[in-house]
Amino acid sequence: TLLFLTKYFNLRSCTPRLPDDKDYQHCHASVLANCSAPCVGKVSEDEYKAQVDLLIEVMNGKTGDLTADLSDEMKIHAEAGKYEKAAVCRDIIENIKSLFMRQRNFRTKAISQETGLDSIEDLKERLQLSKVPSTIECFDNSNFQGTNAVASMVQFKDGKPNNKNYRHFKIKTVEGIDDFASMKEIVHRRYKRLLDEKQSLPDLILIDGGKGQLSAACESMKSLGLEHVNILGLAKRYEILFRPKQKEGIILPIDSPGLRVLQHIRDEAHRFAITFHRKLTNRRITDSLLDDIPGVGKKRKTEILKAFGSVKNLRIKGKEELCKRVPGIGDKLANEIFFYLDKNKSGT
Repeated sequence: TLLFLTKYFNLRSCTPRLPDDKDYQHCHASVLANCSAPCVGKVSEDEYKAQVDLLIEVMNGKTGDLTADLSDEMKIHAEAGKYEKAAVCRDIIENIKSLFMRQRNFRTKAISQETGLDSIEDLKERLQLSKVPSTIECFDNSNFQGTNAVASMVQFKDGKPNNKNYRHFKIKTVEGIDDFASMKEIVHRRYKRLLDEKQSLPDLILIDGGKGQLSAACESMKSLGLEHVNILGLAKRYEILFRPKQKEGIILPIDSPGLRVLQHIRDEAHRFAITFHRKLTNRRITDSLLDDIPGVGKKRKTEILKAFGSVKNLRIKGKEELCKRVPGIGDKLANEIFFYLDKNKSGT
């Protein structure tokens, strides 16, 4: 299970504390196939840290995406008659559930004692709000080296996640890395839409970040005539809350139910954003495998992705479905495509 997780998140398995290009030269091919090689700059420090953060989330019980991928791989092996490999996938799924789901259940139980109505009532008193913040929405940016810039918004209702109202955003108007401009864009898009559709506004908006991110969000709220809506920034380093036009930050007691629910919301927004970023990145990497296959041009690649949605789904459906769904692909080309995909398993 440990070996699988290391490969899955493209983490290094070498022992030097700070490996360099000399260490890289001595790595085995089997290691290089799965390692993202931060030692030679194949990924940035932020990108590598994001992968480590994803592993930490799994260890904290966020196992849904991981076990879904494993289940797909297990089906592929079973359909191909590779029952030993399918059994390994099954065992890893069971290990992950027994190791990490228990941790999540423990954390959920602990959080549930501190969230809910008690926590939002605590917020009302400590922040001197005019009413209990029943609906709280939180925004987070995930911009890793300017690639696949995305953001997320999560909504909590009465102190608990309201998953049906979670939203992802692809940044549209910002080039490069500009967290302030990205925050301004997504806040504007979210609340302009609510206004256009005459939907209810939240009681409290939480921005993941300090004064800069909060100021950018406030600009959007002002442009929409929504300055009356309560909005806060939560700076992660010292867990300090900031209000618009207020120099001094607010420090809530570390054990207060109000701070704990805000931390929970902020962490959930971050998890939701980086999960979306990872999906987009993996899809871009995996789908680009088709570019290198002889006989698969741009038009045919488009047809394949239109028919299956992704290379991952193509692998699951198999060669027969490929011949059925995409005109002009016969047994010979289908065999060549799957031969190439089998050689590049790291793109799953």
